[in-house]
Amino acid sequence: MAGMFALDLLARDNGELLGLSGRAPARKRRVVILGAGLAGMAAAYELGKLGYECTLLEARTRPGGRCWTVRGGTEETEIGGERQTCRFDEGHYLNAGPMRLPHHHATTLNYCREFALPLVVFTNINEAAFLHRDGYPKVRFREARSDWRGYTAELLAKTIRQSELDRPLSLADREKIVEYLRAEGRLTDKLAYLAPVGGGEGAEPDWPRGYLMAPGDGSQPGEPGKTMDIEMLLKAGYPRQLKQGTDYNQQPTMLTVAGGMDRLAYAFADRLGGAIRYGAEVREVRRTAEGGVRVGYADAAQDGAVREIEGDFACARYRPLCWRGCRRTSAKKWGRRWVWRNRGRRGRSVCSSSGASGRKTTGSTAACL
Repeated sequence: MAGMFALDLLARDNGELLGLSGRAPARKRRVVILGAGLAGMAAAYELGKLGYECTLLEARTRPGGRCWTVRGGTEETEIGGERQTCRFDEGHYLNAGPMRLPHHHATTLNYCREFALPLVVFTNINEAAFLHRDGYPKVRFREARSDWRGYTAELLAKTIRQSELDRPLSLADREKIVEYLRAEGRLTDKLAYLAPVGGGEGAEPDWPRGYLMAPGDGSQPGEPGKTMDIEMLLKAGYPRQLKQGTDYNQQPTMLTVAGGMDRLAYAFADRLGGAIRYGAEVREVRRTAEGGVRVGYADAAQDGAVREIEGDFACARYRPLCWRGCRRTSAKKWGRRWVWRNRGRRGRSVCSSSGASGRKTTGSTAACL
């Protein structure tokens, strides 16, 4: 993702609705949008508010692009011609593309609110799930996390107590850090990470690692799970898995559209009406003598016959590799204006659009040709 940002292939969420301003010019208002994914449809939806006349060319027979939900009866034909039909029971579905919305993807969340799409919580982290590696005992996520926090807290606390840090600390500061580490790692008074033993009044009421036998009332303190040896924990490589759910784009609370993420795609499509031409596989993009664009596409409804559509602008929500095999006017022939627009350089842009993950996209992700 960092590389996509650096190459200007992925823009950052602006934290609000797109909010394009202005009005379409009287004579140049026709926009041909290549692809009816979420970015293309969002561009058409927003440009339509400004008075632009948008036509979307979509090779598939459905809207959404990568935003695809598979349900019982869904059919898909592979490149080699093999046809597959999903046999899910009624009410079951799989979000085969984007499946979750981070709480900070405000652009997409605002569209869900505008379209009255209900959202439900998406469980991104399951502390009870197992981590497993051949040759090592399987442990639950919470068990590996608790053991790792405990052992690292123990090592750091003992180092601080022995004044072996490079940076000197006052006695009061050392004790404050040790007290935090004792609570963080559930250490004993001797700064050791050990599973609590026995029950009674001093029993651990909420051992984060879990229990072999869950606690009940006061007379049933429960039997805590045994800790994994630190050497075994390291050799198994389980600590590397513990960052899951801590990255910015993976942090709770995660949300998802109730009933399937494609509900958002169809909400856009419903509002665009007949602007989307399905089964339209783009074959070439050329600039006209008048400064507009001419797009050639194979029309599946006409047995693949090549048709053309002209517009004043074209908006392409394609990754660079997707242009392979598509004829287009060369950058040299189009001049610096095309090179600048396709690379997403700063300057006036005809449109901005929202990608499938909710991020605002411009430049080469929604290139204005």
